[in-house]
Amino acid sequence: MLMRLNNQLTLLTQPRHIDSVSRRLKLLLSDLERVSASQAQKRQSGTLLPGTTSGGAPAQDAVLPLISRLAPSLPQIPHILTRLRTLSALHGSAAEFQSTITSLEEEQKRTREALETLTAAVENVESSLDANRSTVASNVSNLEERVDHVLDRLEELSK
Repeated sequence: MLMRLNNQLTLLTQPRHIDSVSRRLKLLLSDLERVSASQAQKRQSGTLLPGTTSGGAPAQDAVLPLISRLAPSLPQIPHILTRLRTLSALHGSAAEFQSTITSLEEEQKRTREALETLTAAVENVESSLDANRSTVASNVSNLEERVDHVLDRLEELSK
């Protein structure tokens, strides 16, 4: 009995089985309601006249053994349905949380790529500035030499 209960608990706590169990319970409840309605109708109308058939007789014949087999479990069905609804809401929240985490991871990836692109651009600008600084320094020193040379020639010419 404990093994059976453990197997049922395991079955009820696995997300992939919750939907199928829920559908089966809904079908059973609708079958029970139909049988109950049919029995109430029989009680109101009395017994059927000979030669008449009930349109739901084959369904009743199939459902009655199922009802007798499930009769010991009927008190637990509301608790199981409540548990299934709770688990369904929990799984919905978990799925929403997972999608939020996924979107945050994608946003972080885009931010990281943008940061890497900006870092590469800054490094490129820094290397360009270093190259330009050396070029400007070289140009200034060449210009100073030329100016000195021009001044020397002016002094020579003025003598």
